[in-house]
Amino acid sequence: MIKVLVVEDDPMVGKLHEHYLTQIKGFQLCDIVRNSDEALKIMQTKEYNLVILDIFMPGMDGLQLLAKIREQEYDVDVIIVSAANDKDKIKAALRLGAFDYIIKPFEFERFNLALNNYKSRYNLVEEQSILKQDELDKTIIH
Repeated sequence: MIKVLVVEDDPMVGKLHEHYLTQIKGFQLCDIVRNSDEALKIMQTKEYNLVILDIFMPGMDGLQLLAKIREQEYDVDVIIVSAANDKDKIKAALRLGAFDYIIKPFEFERFNLALNNYKSRYNLVEEQSILKQDELDKTIIH
């Protein structure tokens, strides 16, 4: 089961993520937090496989949080779900290692695609200690 942390300041969007996650097999929503400070605090005590992260939040924004996650070397992947649609933010998120970037508003199908692509890669990497190039290519090259 892939353990998920949602970092989203809008309670309605947080509930939408929760609703969508319950419809996709293999994912367990563990926590929803409303800002980056709460995320960093909870990540010190709990382990997650995936963070679903918004960019626009009060205080430290999602890109700053993503940079801190990388700086502190948390073993976690990130999917951005944000209304931020300018190329600089998207480029920054991808350069910081975001697995995917979904622009709000979005449909369930796009969310489902992102999570299932993530699950395929996660399962491949977690289940095998040695990977073959063709197996990796099938997962990385969608």
